[in-house]
Amino acid sequence: MGHTPDKYLSHIVDFDITATIFSLRQAELLNELAEKAGKKVKVHIKLDTGFHRLGLDAKDRGQTLQTIRAITALPRVEAEGLFSHLALVNDEENDKQYHLFAEIADQLKTEGIHFRYYHLADSIATVDDPRFRLNMVRVGALIYGMRGFHKGFVPVEQVLTFRAAISQLHHIKEGEGVSYDYLWRAPRDSVIATLPFGYADGYPRNLRDKGYVIGGEQSGHIILLAHSTTGDGELTAGMLLRTMAEKKCRMSELNDVYVRFPQVMDNVNAMIVATAVRIP
Repeated sequence: MGHTPDKYLSHIVDFDITATIFSLRQAELLNELAEKAGKKVKVHIKLDTGFHRLGLDAKDRGQTLQTIRAITALPRVEAEGLFSHLALVNDEENDKQYHLFAEIADQLKTEGIHFRYYHLADSIATVDDPRFRLNMVRVGALIYGMRGFHKGFVPVEQVLTFRAAISQLHHIKEGEGVSYDYLWRAPRDSVIATLPFGYADGYPRNLRDKGYVIGGEQSGHIILLAHSTTGDGELTAGMLLRTMAEKKCRMSELNDVYVRFPQVMDNVNAMIVATAVRIP
């Protein structure tokens, strides 16, 4: 899918990696490296049909066809794929991109230039419109259970879970601050749970004050450890401590705490501050 800088092209050849290319110059460099190594290198040629990120300009049809002819003529380059990427703005724009791609692919076929793989569809397009599946798809987020599709449906479940054990509970007074710069201060007497993870473990900095955590006891009861802000500014949340008391649940039974990163968090402002979580 992405661009490989020239200085890394030798790795493409050495480790038999299939590369994305969108210039004759890089194809020629790969051809030279493959010649020296006594190998052939596989590439997929990318067309820009409107996304405007990477690819040969499909609207400049004459130049693009000329470039593809030259790439496919290189003796050590096996051009096994032709592809593009949809912007997914709406059906009309998708159709424009699809037809641009098809026109170039069809013209090449009439000249005897065929590819093993033709592909347009990412996860969303794969589910939403069967036309775009061609003979290969590039599912990414869908593999991990992310539901980004708009019209179609596939019954997938999120497969990744980030777990951490509660390290310590803190009882803090109204007005006291938590973590760096005290960016969060307790609006009332509160309980804070410290979890042993942070930015160094891959938690994105831009998710500070976002997301939520859940904990479960042996019975499978799920307890929300986040709070949401209602329209009048009041805070609501799952009452972890109350549940612990009602279920006679000990801290040792709450060692599995799951951190989730939802796609949409409209009214949720979770108190994950560095590695601290507010427990109402």
